[in-house]
Amino acid sequence: ATLLPWIASGAGMTVLALIWVSVHVAAALNGSPAPTKNPVALPIMLATGRAPWPRLGLFVLGAALLLLIAVAIGVYLLTKRIRGLRVRGDKAGRLMGRGDEITAITAKAQRATAQRLGVVGSFGTPIGASVQSGQVLYQGVEDVSVDIWGPRQGKSSCRVIPAIVEAPGAVFTTSNKRDIVDATRGIREQLGPVWIFDPQNLVGEKPAWWWNPLSYIRSGLDAEELAGVLFAVAEGPDSKTDAFFTPAGKALLANFILAAALDKLPMTQLYIWSTRQTKDDAAEILASHGLALRAAAVRADVAAPEEQRGGVFATVRGAVTFLLDDEATAWFNPQPGTDGIDHRPHLSV
Repeated sequence: ATLLPWIASGAGMTVLALIWVSVHVAAALNGSPAPTKNPVALPIMLATGRAPWPRLGLFVLGAALLLLIAVAIGVYLLTKRIRGLRVRGDKAGRLMGRGDEITAITAKAQRATAQRLGVVGSFGTPIGASVQSGQVLYQGVEDVSVDIWGPRQGKSSCRVIPAIVEAPGAVFTTSNKRDIVDATRGIREQLGPVWIFDPQNLVGEKPAWWWNPLSYIRSGLDAEELAGVLFAVAEGPDSKTDAFFTPAGKALLANFILAAALDKLPMTQLYIWSTRQTKDDAAEILASHGLALRAAAVRADVAAPEEQRGGVFATVRGAVTFLLDDEATAWFNPQPGTDGIDHRPHLSV
């Protein structure tokens, strides 16, 4: 409502201007004397008959109106086209940093940081271009970033893939789709070896190398952490846990993991032990390495009442059921050839 007076004033001034221009242009074309140049007095004189409309006046006024309409339509279409070229991030551009606020992540500042840290050959990876200035901003060599994107917003194409391509050193990345591998593999292979770990067959990669997670187990804490990961994956975010069997099963699995790692056994041994409720092989291994308390814990589970023992071992078995998938286990179990040797590269520590 507050804009109406301004709109009305603008429209009135436009009408007066058109009348003034059309009358003066028509008078010039007719060769008749020019009327008053006062834009306010001229309409009054025309309305009261004190100044006649010159010939061609109406035609000139009509032409002027058509020209004004054409210009308005052109401006509208141009504005619509410009808005159509904008991306969703442009609306948030006014809320983003500018000037001194983004100085620390400009190329100049990140080069200085890299030089101070003695990094040669790179000063960081690009984050993106500032909406305000178009200036490319960088994540420096000592920076860590957390990106929060919605679905279908270009996470892979705009952030992940460029970061992998521009990374000056080794890159570790995970994805539940194959687009990252397809877009970056060829480029990264020119810089060094590329290792694709594909136990879920998302990419169709064959297990030309293998990785044994147990080779990273150095202590009971490491074993407990891996057991927690396996349980978390098997249970899922919405599954219900048992107040007794879940922690008991997790503890037993951690002892199985530690025993298998100490004896350099493959991961499939975890499943085998989970089916042998009356065997204490894992306990013997732990005891031989001086881990008497852990050995005692395994023996206690083996010697527990049948129903209790069955529940604990079943809980462990549920966490390692994935080991029944031969295609998946080929990635982290040795696959000896006819000579009894696995000639594939073994990624381990």
